[in-house]
Amino acid sequence: MTVSEIMQSYCVKVNGGSGVLVNAMTRDYSYVLTAAHVIPEKQGDIVVYDYQDEPLGVLSVLIPQEWRESKSERYDFAILKVDYQERLSQKCLSASDLSDRAPLTLVGFPETERNSADPIKEYTGHK
Repeated sequence: MTVSEIMQSYCVKVNGGSGVLVNAMTRDYSYVLTAAHVIPEKQGDIVVYDYQDEPLGVLSVLIPQEWRESKSERYDFAILKVDYQERLSQKCLSASDLSDRAPLTLVGFPETERNSADPIKEYTGHK
């Protein structure tokens, strides 16, 4: 797999948004990092699919209390605990190890592109 294909394999669809798979320090579950605004009030309605459209079981949800109270953009994040995803093999790199203007590539599943021939989009930029 190319680096780009590996990055794409970590993308997930979360309701109307997207997220990224991250392994935990256990084989009991994995995490999905996403935005709180894509999580419905009724948390049983959360639907998560991997890049191959396979559903992932959601075990629990963590949304900051500040988001629940004020919908502040500052706290627009959520962490979903999902079924363990064995295929993830991530490397850790501290953001402080990146030099200024280091090239970055972000990957996502924008809702507007999900029915296109190329639903996973890459965005390049710099630190």
